[in-house]
Amino acid sequence: MFTTSFVVWLHTEEADIRNPKDTIYKTLHGSMHLLTIDTFVAIAISLIWMYLLKSFVKPLIYLIMVLVPMVLVAFSIYPFVMSFKSPEGGKGYGGQVTVMRWGSIVPAIMSMVWVYTAWKSRFALNRAIGIIQLACRIIGENPALVLLSFGALVGTCVFTWIWFGMFTRVFLTGNILIGGKWGWALNKKTICLGVYYIIMYLWTLGIASGIHRFVTVAHPSTTKWLTVGRATSAATVSQWYFHRHAIPTASSKAIMTAALHHSTTTLFGSICLSAMLALLVRLPLFVAPRRFVGIIHLFCFQFIASPIAALINPLTLTYGAIHSLPLLTSSRATMNLKFVDTAGFGPGRHPRTAYRLSKMLLSAARGVTAMSLGIGAWVAAARHVNGGSVYGYLVGLIAGCIGWAIIGATEGCLSNVVDACLVCVGSEGSGGTHCREAQMVFGG
Repeated sequence: MFTTSFVVWLHTEEADIRNPKDTIYKTLHGSMHLLTIDTFVAIAISLIWMYLLKSFVKPLIYLIMVLVPMVLVAFSIYPFVMSFKSPEGGKGYGGQVTVMRWGSIVPAIMSMVWVYTAWKSRFALNRAIGIIQLACRIIGENPALVLLSFGALVGTCVFTWIWFGMFTRVFLTGNILIGGKWGWALNKKTICLGVYYIIMYLWTLGIASGIHRFVTVAHPSTTKWLTVGRATSAATVSQWYFHRHAIPTASSKAIMTAALHHSTTTLFGSICLSAMLALLVRLPLFVAPRRFVGIIHLFCFQFIASPIAALINPLTLTYGAIHSLPLLTSSRATMNLKFVDTAGFGPGRHPRTAYRLSKMLLSAARGVTAMSLGIGAWVAAARHVNGGSVYGYLVGLIAGCIGWAIIGATEGCLSNVVDACLVCVGSEGSGGTHCREAQMVFGG
């Protein structure tokens, strides 16, 4: 990716674009100020979110339960109203007006789903709060995880802006003559490069998240320290869960350093494979028809002898980090874990686990921030960049990704801790005695 960017930089000049006024390059380049503001807003929200979770967990959770549907409804109204205020009386921005108008239904539907899920899970709310409080306690006793989160935050911001500069430059490679006049159109090479850069960005974020998870989860033996990231958080949590009373006590920094080294060397391939499979498989599994999904499962099972859904499950990587197992072996073991949780059973109700509710509550700030930055940047770019750009949706997507990635750098640490605790409880079984508090809140 970096080599390609260097070649593109050598063969392109910004002066090559003369007309028309509105191009993808000009739109992205003209939105740098807007995206810079969005980046700082996301960083501020990320830091405030961590502070509030540490100091006011229970009031914050109750506030989230109420505010999230209200904010989603506001996000539904805002693009709908703004679609009628385009420069041409609701007919500008190209086809974006239609997308804004009909797309405004999505946040409204999400708000209804949130209310429905929260209502069905109301009996598990106290235990979900207990899970989050336990995760905050673990982070408080392992300050190295806080440093890990800040490092992930800085790394995400730096990489995102380097990538954005390279991605923007790609769209200087499409100048052609149209009808005897100077015009600008994207050729197949440019489109392929753009798709490639997007996939590489998402894959890199997935790998960083995997390393973060690994450092949080894996645990050390007396002579050997296990893994990093998704992996690193896992390492720290399992050490806390199983060995926090051991003498001598290992320092949080030593655990994280050893775990980080292991995840970026021995287990790096598993982390990359997990991130790639999640990127290329998860969306088709959600979107494709059931028969097609069944064919995918059958085809893949012949080669890897493990269901794809289990292979891309985030808990699989966590399990592998804790037990230092390959990805395929971990996927089969994860399928056999039994998590007992009766919260939510009752007349006319389906079970809703406290674990799922806690994950939903933790991801609320991340999702709402990403959506707000994305919608705001989309509307702003469509109205003001280049006098109103038809490519404003690209700015909105990038702004949403920035918000999702930056908030995830800190919120992801807490989510990884929750996943690691769940796997530790499941691995230990209902008769486990290492952590009674975890057994209680997870329903072991």
